[in-house]
Amino acid sequence: MGAIKKVNRLFLVIICLNVIVSFLYMDILYLLNLESTILVQILFPQLVLLLLPTVIYLFLNKTQLKEILRINPINLLDCFLIILFSLFIFPVGSFLNVLSQLFVANHIEGVLLDITSLPFVLSLTIIAIVPSITEELLCRGVLYQSYRKVSIVKAGLLSSFLFGVIHMNLNQFLYAFVLGFIFILLVEATNSIFSSIIAHFTINTIPITALYLLSQYDTMQMSMPTETVDADIIISLIGIFVLMLFTLPIAVFIFYIIAKRNNTLEHIKSIFNTNKNKSSADPTMLIPKKENLLTWHIYICIFLFIGFSLLIELL
Repeated sequence: MGAIKKVNRLFLVIICLNVIVSFLYMDILYLLNLESTILVQILFPQLVLLLLPTVIYLFLNKTQLKEILRINPINLLDCFLIILFSLFIFPVGSFLNVLSQLFVANHIEGVLLDITSLPFVLSLTIIAIVPSITEELLCRGVLYQSYRKVSIVKAGLLSSFLFGVIHMNLNQFLYAFVLGFIFILLVEATNSIFSSIIAHFTINTIPITALYLLSQYDTMQMSMPTETVDADIIISLIGIFVLMLFTLPIAVFIFYIIAKRNNTLEHIKSIFNTNKNKSSADPTMLIPKKENLLTWHIYICIFLFIGFSLLIELL
């Protein structure tokens, strides 16, 4: 079986596990003698349904971890620049998050509010640290690096699309897809998966930190329902869009500095140059063109994702 089919089969297994466990969640907890706490609700999918299959895949395929995951060190200044970049790119994700709420429900907001009942360090661990590692290992590691052998742009788009799919709801899908591609550009700019892990961690840290700070000053508001009307959403969209006019150019400039420092600026430019795109990948890594990125495994994943997402919108 080719490399593409193997990773697509892995992703199909992960999606199937998520769907099955969603329907049998309480029964599984009963068998494991676990309570349905907010801690279990978040860590169980991340560690058992996402990380475990990925680790098993890497072990069974005897993969060179440094190659497939691009585990290359980055210096402290680049770490700082990536954190700064993430802070200024955050409004992009916020805008897309609010935009999607015109059409679908926000399924993560209630979870974030519940998490404020936990100690801050524990909340940071389960919302920012764990997902930034597990999701990046799968999406910017195994999936992207396997697809990259065909085309950087196609690999970036598909792995980012699947990054949205693993969130299993339409609200998170949109901004995860866009941010996923941004994370890939960081990996290409630094030649290290640590850059996307840091960016992912930073972006996940912002909302949970803001909620904790808010809870210190207005505990009554934190316990109130968070339903919004379309008028509120439109006002929020306008405000975030205005903020983006200032933050987005700064984020682009910081990214330029990161790429310049790592001598990858020309490489980044070549990714978006259709005439040079094929040469931007390592020629020694190219695989036969007959191995299509979109195998039947992915089509089934899309079908399951759409069906499951529509189901939770109706419930």
